[in-house]
Amino acid sequence: MERRTAPRRSCAVPVQFRVLTEIFAPEPPERVRTRGAQYSVTREEGVLEGETINISELGIYFKSSKRVAFGEEIEVCLKLPVELTGRSPEHVKCSARVVHVRTSRDGEGSSVIGAAIGRFAKRADLVTT
Repeated sequence: MERRTAPRRSCAVPVQFRVLTEIFAPEPPERVRTRGAQYSVTREEGVLEGETINISELGIYFKSSKRVAFGEEIEVCLKLPVELTGRSPEHVKCSARVVHVRTSRDGEGSSVIGAAIGRFAKRADLVTT
């Protein structure tokens, strides 16, 4: 069943992010039942890097060699390309909550992270620590 309400656009651009919360929310019981319990993650400090896979108005899907946990709040900064803005490239910053994490099969030890965007704003500068 398709639950997405905003169309996704494939887009591979560098992304910077940082974890804003120290404690993540537990997974909903139905996910624990189907996927197993959430394992704790070593908390990363400072600005982390990754690359987007796709973006929509409501979410961002990206990969990173850094790990985050389900339920954590993150701040994400990236430069949207002309293909997505329809005009000049734009630096944007958003707050988001991690709603999906899985280990990538690329052999590089990276994770694929899905985050629901809570707030999206134009931003001239990037993440600061």
